[in-house]
Parts: sequence; structure tokens; C-alpha cells
Amino acid sequence: YLQTNWTQTTIQFEGVPFSYSGLTKWISTKYVGVSNEAFIQGQATNGQFQIFCYAQNSPLCHKLADDVSTLLSCKIVDFVEVSIGQVQGSSLNLDNGFFELLVTFEVNQYL
Repeated sequence: YLQTNWTQTTIQFEGVPFSYSGLTKWISTKYVGVSNEAFIQGQATNGQFQIFCYAQNSPLCHKLADDVSTLLSCKIVDFVEVSIGQVQGSSLNLDNGFFELLVTFEVNQYL
């Protein structure tokens, strides 16, 4: 879903070789599984989907975070429900010409 519908930047997928050379902005994905599944009303919480937004300035970093949150929040794709995206604080200056900002989504799979 993300790969098909996100057109603003290149996407770095977890575990896939990637070079940001020549890029001014991109997003990076990570999935964090949970060890204890919580069963609530026919759902199992499977983990957290994290999107790291990178840009050469803080306002653009925040715009990417807002836009990816809007795209993914409250979607159900192939029996997987994505929660409302939570932007985690303010952007971090990485001191390499880029800022980083994290957006997290809880992910639930319907049983």
C-alpha cells in the first residue's frame, strides 16, 4: 500500500540496501514486533510500524511526517489495521545536513 500510494519521496524499506546520496528527502520503514499478543475483540496486536522521515530542513521533515500519517492512519489493508499515526516529538538535527522525525503506527491483524 505504501509503495503504491506514496509518491513524495523515495522509500527505504527495512533490510533492503539503500543509498541516500543525491537525495534531499526520503522516508524509511521499520517494523517492530511485540512478543506478547494482546487479544481484544477478535484482534491481535502485532506490533508497531515506524516511518522515519528525513529532509534537509525541519519544516519539510514535519510536512513529510504529517503527510505519511495522513496516508496511513486508520487504513485496513489485507486484514491489517493501521492506527492513527503519532508524530514523535520534534525533528532531530542529525548534523549531516539532514533532520529526522519518527511517526509510529500500531498495527493490528484481524483474526
